[in-house]
Amino acid sequence: MNSILNQVPDWGGGTGSDAEAWVSRGLRRVRHLQVESVEWETLVLQKIPSVPDCSSHLRCYADPVWRRWVLALFFADLASYSVASDQVEFHRLAYLVASFPQGFTLAWAKIAGEYWPVGYTGWYPMSRTTFETFQNRPESLKTRMVVPVPESQGVHPLVYLFNYSVAPSFKKTPFSKMLMKNYAQELASQDPGGLAAITVSDDGSRIAQRFGLSLVGEFRLGNETERVFLTETCALPTV
Repeated sequence: MNSILNQVPDWGGGTGSDAEAWVSRGLRRVRHLQVESVEWETLVLQKIPSVPDCSSHLRCYADPVWRRWVLALFFADLASYSVASDQVEFHRLAYLVASFPQGFTLAWAKIAGEYWPVGYTGWYPMSRTTFETFQNRPESLKTRMVVPVPESQGVHPLVYLFNYSVAPSFKKTPFSKMLMKNYAQELASQDPGGLAAITVSDDGSRIAQRFGLSLVGEFRLGNETERVFLTETCALPTV
């Protein structure tokens, strides 16, 4: 799997033009996908190959594997959403992956002989203070940004569902079911004391509801209405 990740440019060097070109070329390939060009038997789910050492002055940003991983996740997000307001900001994603890389899973498919990221999932532990704001004052929220907390939160952590997405051509296929099943298993392994999510899209709302979350409120962010979902139960979907 490291060989797949090695095809992703390292945006930490040079001007970043290689990374931009790779993203542009890949988006054309994935968005204009001919289904018959997908090698379905090559579908792969991947965790970060090695958790980076973030203790240096430059933290995770000094690690080329981590940099490639972030770019691949960002590409998967762009490939999954055509509307700009649904897409994650690169700097926000980089911060979250630096804070809790083990909560992200990347999905790859081989298309016309090349591997491309075509989906990903993400979750991380959140603080009780933030969870209670979701619960009691969702209208007071001012941003989608939910800061991860350290892993050492004891039993039944409170978990923020950051993302589940796949490129449109892969929706309602065995691939999307595999990714959803893996996501459910990861969350179940945490034995969470509560789940929370913020979404602006109808797809995001459906995913939240599938995991048993209920709409508890909304807040405005620019021209968008952000929906806040929450549950205090541990029920997770059977996929």
